Amino acid sequence: MYFNGLRYIFMKIRLGPGTIVAAAFVGPGTLVTCAIAGVKTGNSLLWVLVISVGITIFFQEMAARLVLARGQDLSNALTSHSKSKVWKFLLSALIISSVFVGNSAYQAGNLAGSVAGLREVLKIDGPSMWLPSMIVFPIGFLLAYGKYKLIERVLVFLVFLLGLSFVVTLFYLPVDYGQVLMGLIMPRLSQEDLVLMVSLVGTTVVPYNLFLHASGILEKWGPFAKLADVRTDLIISVVIGGIISMSIIVAFAAVSEGKELSITSVGDLSGAFVSTLGEKARFTFSLGVFLAGLTSSLTAPLAAAYAISSLFRTTEERGNAVFRIIWIVVLLTGLVVVLTGINPVVIIQSAQFANGLILPIIAILITIALNKEKALEYRNSTVSKVLAIGIILCMLVLGTKSIGGLLQLW
Repeated sequence: MYFNGLRYIFMKIRLGPGTIVAAAFVGPGTLVTCAIAGVKTGNSLLWVLVISVGITIFFQEMAARLVLARGQDLSNALTSHSKSKVWKFLLSALIISSVFVGNSAYQAGNLAGSVAGLREVLKIDGPSMWLPSMIVFPIGFLLAYGKYKLIERVLVFLVFLLGLSFVVTLFYLPVDYGQVLMGLIMPRLSQEDLVLMVSLVGTTVVPYNLFLHASGILEKWGPFAKLADVRTDLIISVVIGGIISMSIIVAFAAVSEGKELSITSVGDLSGAFVSTLGEKARFTFSLGVFLAGLTSSLTAPLAAAYAISSLFRTTEERGNAVFRIIWIVVLLTGLVVVLTGINPVVIIQSAQFANGLILPIIAILITIALNKEKALEYRNSTVSKVLAIGIILCMLVLGTKSIGGLLQLW
């Protein structure tokens, strides 16, 4: 009876492509960033994640409206907007550098995080070179032979377990919920926290999720999807992802109170819990780290394949050669980096540089395109236009700050 009720709710809400967005942005990089925020600032930056979730929903919804209005994926909807071949080439090159190169770099971190969590779950000590391959094989099999509906259902299930594992972990911690509430509703603005604030926004509002979500909508519902279904799915899924991210901040704020913890990589996450908490909390948190890496390891190759294959005007089917080549390269790049121990920092910094450039540009193009749509259902309202301009200006400032930091200009 209970499970039938849950099934009815999921069918009624029609969860789907939005869940893929949540699975994509809650990865090892997000866990590390949120953990650092919890250790250094306690719960005081939770409000940044609230704003980040709002921005994510806002622009993902705009991108969804554009692909439904044009009846084509986001890459083509953006590049076909202009008749200039030079502009199309530059935009295509920017999308490739941001989505393809970026996801190839991030894939190493995704796999490393999944391996770190699995080692703690299975209590494996010493070298374990077989673990990354054990994780990559089922992902590759699912991408090669699984239909979209199956991949979506797998991700919905994994995100459910992911959220459950982190939320359950909180029950084992001495959480000060008064401080949590203050962190949500009382913004703390400090020059010292600026880098962390930028990182929290950057790890939630991710450019490649715009392409991934848009392609997911066309795969699941087609160009005639109901906008109400798309919005409901998106809001619920991204809010769930935001709650998971917030739970990490709350957990590390509680764990680090009165202690000095050093969090520099995903490998430090489970270690902090192992040395501080009991066996149950260690298991649930390590399971969450494993699932976060696993879901991102699945969505990163998928996002790159969707975004890039469409630029080559290939068929819409996921079985085409270009689509397969792209996700295979992304998946194997991450595996090679993890197995060889190559430091992906330089590649990841290049990807962050490209992301800092492309996000405001894509946001501007989507806003302009929607302003020209004739159908009132898809056009931006006056409120949406004002919000879009304000958010884009903030993105430009944050992107400039991020790029300047990477280039050591300040």
